[in-house]
Amino acid sequence: MRCVSYTRTVSCMENGEIPKDIIGQQNQRIQDYIKKRGWTLGKKYSDRKKDVYEETAYLQMKMDAIAREFDCVVLDSMFRCGRNSNVAAEMFRSMFVPAGVYFAVVEDDFCSCDVSEEETYKYLDEKAAAYRNKFTTDQVRKYNESKIYPKYGFKYKEGKMELEIDPEAAKHVRRIFELICEGHSCNETAKIMTADGIECSGNYVNKLWGRPIKDENAPWKMAQVKRIIYNRQYIGEWERTIDGKKKMFSCPVLIDKETFEKAHSKLSVRKYSDHVRGKTPLNPFSNRIFDKDSGIALKLYPHQRLKIRIFRLSYPKSKEIVYERGHIPFDEVYEKVHKIIENEKRQAERIAGMIGSFDWEYEKEIRILKIKAEAKLIFQKMLLIESRNLPLYNSMIAGKISEDEYAMQREVNIEEFEECDEKLQDYLEQIKKIEKCFSKDNLWIKTFSEMIVPEEITRKHVKAWIERIECVRYEEVEVQFKYQDWKERLPQKWFEGDFEDGTKE
Repeated sequence: MRCVSYTRTVSCMENGEIPKDIIGQQNQRIQDYIKKRGWTLGKKYSDRKKDVYEETAYLQMKMDAIAREFDCVVLDSMFRCGRNSNVAAEMFRSMFVPAGVYFAVVEDDFCSCDVSEEETYKYLDEKAAAYRNKFTTDQVRKYNESKIYPKYGFKYKEGKMELEIDPEAAKHVRRIFELICEGHSCNETAKIMTADGIECSGNYVNKLWGRPIKDENAPWKMAQVKRIIYNRQYIGEWERTIDGKKKMFSCPVLIDKETFEKAHSKLSVRKYSDHVRGKTPLNPFSNRIFDKDSGIALKLYPHQRLKIRIFRLSYPKSKEIVYERGHIPFDEVYEKVHKIIENEKRQAERIAGMIGSFDWEYEKEIRILKIKAEAKLIFQKMLLIESRNLPLYNSMIAGKISEDEYAMQREVNIEEFEECDEKLQDYLEQIKKIEKCFSKDNLWIKTFSEMIVPEEITRKHVKAWIERIECVRYEEVEVQFKYQDWKERLPQKWFEGDFEDGTKE
């Protein structure tokens, strides 16, 4: 096997001082690995500058791989390959693996010639993700450690990430807690604060931070009161997220814990009282149910004579919409939707049971092989384009063509190469989607095979599973579920004959 090595001074994962003999250390480990494998080392590529963007040798190695000047490149670490492991992983995935060029990583005792293509892609994904996670964490840390949020009732100390009580806003916070403890609701409290001429919290904070104000006389809103009542920062618990973890910081206490808990208990009592008074149940299909022919949303109304709830178009409706039925009962819609959801779950469970079967793997392999065949043609075209460059250069050196002619033709070659590379990336993306589609990570399979169909469908369930419900002339109900594009990528013959109860998917 024709082997080459690649070393690099800078790592995308390490911070601090770099050992002076870092290249020598990498070369020694690579030599030991190659000797153990019984291979022979040919050319060495090395980016020695202490510059995170240095990749002269890396790019040369990449071009030589395209020209098939070696069979395998040996690295000490994926984190010392090009600018970062994310870029390196993409190069191996898009160019080396399709071309049959291997790579070995001493640090992980990994060689792509020892494992399957799927295992190679998994390894590359892990190394790319390791760098992306570190990069994201570093950026978030820098951002979060200095990020300042407006806090109603508090203000930041000059030049410090510390809070102190804002006397003007603090008295209004205390007033809100007093009103809630007296038995007022959040909505009633908001109206009282507005009637007393107290500036709403949104406008106060915007003025404090020099932000534009849309309405100088904006009233207090129930949501503003609710945010204040449930904000534990007022009892001295300041929670911040740093490095993706929630951390608690101390801050001045504005409301004592006893008052804080009393306000919560008062709101809980009101919530329970509203429930037991027998208020009309919520409409779980709100903003999700439509008349199919016109596309207009259906509204839920009480039918005075029948004493039931019904769905119909709001009046005045278009004269062109004339159906035999004038409405459809809520209970009828609910029952049909419930049955359709149960059918969808049964389908998903049956398809999930096929994962790993002969039919499943055969269908996946046929689709992947078809795309790989097309990708191989593109890759061969890329090799052909690249092979033109050296003769073109020799022609210029020999004086057969001018430098301008060389530059012009070289530019044409680069454009053709980039077009092919774009197509190749598209094919690789298609393969990724097929692999995900024919796995337990298929979003439709994952969502609907694992869901538990409740006895009572709530708004929460509808939002999670359903995109749209359509009513056909107040007679039939059709449901459009989420992630249908993932379902449609599977062979439709697998879904034939699932519905036998008159409902439609």
